[in-house]
This record gives sequence, C-alpha cells and structure tokens, in this order.
Amino acid sequence: MTLSFSVEREIDRAGEKYSSAHPQDKGIAVIEPDEQGVYQFVSLYDPAVPLSGKQIRIVYRWNGRSPQIGSGSFFFQEGHGREYEAARYGDLRVDEQGNSLIVRLRDSSLEVIEPSRKSAAP
Repeated sequence: MTLSFSVEREIDRAGEKYSSAHPQDKGIAVIEPDEQGVYQFVSLYDPAVPLSGKQIRIVYRWNGRSPQIGSGSFFFQEGHGREYEAARYGDLRVDEQGNSLIVRLRDSSLEVIEPSRKSAAP
C-alpha cells in the first residue's frame, strides 16, 4: 500500500519558496501534535530556531517530484487489503535524528486497524 501524508503536501508547499531544493535532496521539517495527537506540519527546519513544546524534527526525502516521510509504503499480509482501505492516518516512530518508520495505520476515528485472522483465510 502506497501512502501519502498531509505533512508531505505541506512540506511540498513550503519547499516551493526555496529554489535551492533539488530532487535528490533530503531535508528536515518540524511537526507538532494537534489536540487529537495528530502531528501537523509547522515549518521547514531551521537549526537557528530552537524547537518548542512538543515539536519534533522529521526527515523527508524527495521521491521524484514530491517529498516523502518514512518509507512511503506499508506492507501487510495478503488477504487484509480491504480492512486497510479504511486507513486515514499512520503511526510513525521517529528517532532522535528525525528518521521515521511507519508502524501501523488508523481509521478516520483514529482507531488502530487490526485485521482479524479470519479475514486472511481463502
């Protein structure tokens, strides 16, 4: 499953202001959680500006013509595709350097999608 995050779209919009960006570059963005705990784009990272509150850095890479956080893909067991169609959010683990890994998906109510074993049966 290929994923697209709103943070990536916001990074892309912010990047339009910077003519020095090249497709092979990687960069760092600043994100922070909203009231629901969903992380939102704040700005492109500037090392001269300290992070505040619950802000964290997240690394993005240019994948063709758009920025990508994490791997951009989520792999699941064959037979569970229909359950994951409800995915609207992704949980990412982000290390201290800002590298991220997608660990699970959530639906529009922020409930974790946990496929049942019987859904994978032939």
